[in-house]
Amino acid sequence: MKKWNPKGYGFNTDFYRKKDWLKLRKQYIEANPVCELCDQWEIVSEGAVVDHIIPRRLAPHLELEPTNLQTLCGKCHRQKTGLERTIDSSERYLDEMRDGRLRFVCVK
Repeated sequence: MKKWNPKGYGFNTDFYRKKDWLKLRKQYIEANPVCELCDQWEIVSEGAVVDHIIPRRLAPHLELEPTNLQTLCGKCHRQKTGLERTIDSSERYLDEMRDGRLRFVCVK
């Protein structure tokens, strides 16, 4: 499994320039323009990033699966990314989700 590169980006950033991803991202953010984590707290924030709920490095088979996507504002995306950087397995990631650590990175 590849680690984070020195600039802080996840593995295989070429994925984000591929036609299939760009098309899916456009469709998803048009259908879901509001940050989905902020929305849980009735905060309306413009979505800036289409995020993989379970990171691609842990579940590459879900990278183009719409049910593994969420729209996030920049702040929620930075917080979620910071929390998930130390997680090295899909099992641990799911445990963190169940415990609420990653589900609620946005607070009122």
